[in-house]
Amino acid sequence: MQILIKIAFLLLPIMSIGQISFYKHYADNGFDFAQGVVQLEDSSYVITGSSGSYASHSEAFLMHVDSTGNWLWSNHYGGPETDWGQRVLYKKNFGYFIAGYSNSFGIGDYDFYLVKVDENGQEEWSNTYGSDGWDKVMDAVMLRDTGVVMIGERQNGSYGLDMYIVRTDKNGDTLWSRTLENNGNDVANAVDLYQDSILVIGGNRFNADSSQVKPILYLMTEAGVIFDTLDFSNYSGEFELNDVQVLNDTVQALGSQRDNDQDFWGLNYYRTEISAMEFVGDFSYVENLTGDWHGDCFTWYDDASNRYLAFSFENNVNTFEGGTDVMIQYGTNLMFYINTVQFLAMVEPDVNGEIIPTSDGGAMLVGYHQNPLVGSGGGTIFLYKIGPNEVYPDASNPTTVLHSNLVSIKEEFSAIDLKVYPNPANDLLNVDVPTNEIHHFQIFDSSGKTILSGALNGSGSIDVNTFVSGVYLLKISNASGQAIHRVIIQ
Repeated sequence: MQILIKIAFLLLPIMSIGQISFYKHYADNGFDFAQGVVQLEDSSYVITGSSGSYASHSEAFLMHVDSTGNWLWSNHYGGPETDWGQRVLYKKNFGYFIAGYSNSFGIGDYDFYLVKVDENGQEEWSNTYGSDGWDKVMDAVMLRDTGVVMIGERQNGSYGLDMYIVRTDKNGDTLWSRTLENNGNDVANAVDLYQDSILVIGGNRFNADSSQVKPILYLMTEAGVIFDTLDFSNYSGEFELNDVQVLNDTVQALGSQRDNDQDFWGLNYYRTEISAMEFVGDFSYVENLTGDWHGDCFTWYDDASNRYLAFSFENNVNTFEGGTDVMIQYGTNLMFYINTVQFLAMVEPDVNGEIIPTSDGGAMLVGYHQNPLVGSGGGTIFLYKIGPNEVYPDASNPTTVLHSNLVSIKEEFSAIDLKVYPNPANDLLNVDVPTNEIHHFQIFDSSGKTILSGALNGSGSIDVNTFVSGVYLLKISNASGQAIHRVIIQ
């Protein structure tokens, strides 16, 4: 069995006096999508999304690249169906959470899906949350106690979609969940933290009076109590609110607006203040351009005086054939337009994931192109790193395509001196290693699914008494490398 992903580099990193900017693609023979990104203390990045390059089905993944986009490691997580990583959350000396959704596990068609991963990329546990319908995570944040809040949508029969919010502790146990019900389709799309503990949740809520969807903001405690609601229903037209950022006492949001379903979408910017645990005032500004425009995500950068904004658009003179394209702009701290940074346009749709500020004063945007740029796959992950002082990599001629293997699991491989016995095994699988360092292990079944993971402090035994008889792969890894052995359980 092989689990394989490849990487394609488009243009070399631009580095000048410590300034780093690059535009790179990562792909193999499947559909590969990037949705979330986080930067670590050493200026490297960890990306999550969904990939079909590991197996015949799509699985959530983490990919770790250094500050210039060079691959360090990657791993995949999920089961026999479809698993999606929407956001990756990180804390030093704790590891990662992948927040997304899955129909491999849980009780519904899709359920909220939370995976705990250590700093080496090894899965520690996973859990699902939801109903017997379609429940999908759109955004998530990590709280001070290392618990998680996930927000998104829940299918609710004749009522359509409802906003769904789940709060867990650091072990993945549910502390509370809330369903905000309403006639029509309602979705929570974005969440950010105010003063490290208060949730600001933004999304779209159906308004019965106008029969249109309107943007809405909630101010909520960690315990799930709603302090205040800001409803933009007094604004005319149909809206979508896609991203929310909190900076000091100001809440800003980005989305789109159109007067009716026959019109093109225009860009929409929202703003309000927080005072004494309530929203103070509201502001909405619409920018109408030729074609359909959607405000997807944005971030502050450098000293927070300006913003980078990522849009998707189509039916415009600049639109490439085959669906939406991506455009990046930068604007003032009020998000008013200053200049266009870059178009990212391939044949077939181009989709934004998440944009974050980086430690050097720049920004990182992740997303995917559904045009296969390398291999035989149906899509490629992209990273677009903006350097400090508005240094932008050129994306006008992405013709240089190089690729190399990233992850390759073979039936027998060893970079660690160890013994695995007995083989075949019945109850215990013994692992003998020459050192007392911590070794992480994963056991894969024949479909590539991780069915057990953990750690050994030096030599030890793994309990396989409950395993179904069959052939498995045992992967052992430490700081020196990894070993993979084919084992038989009787």
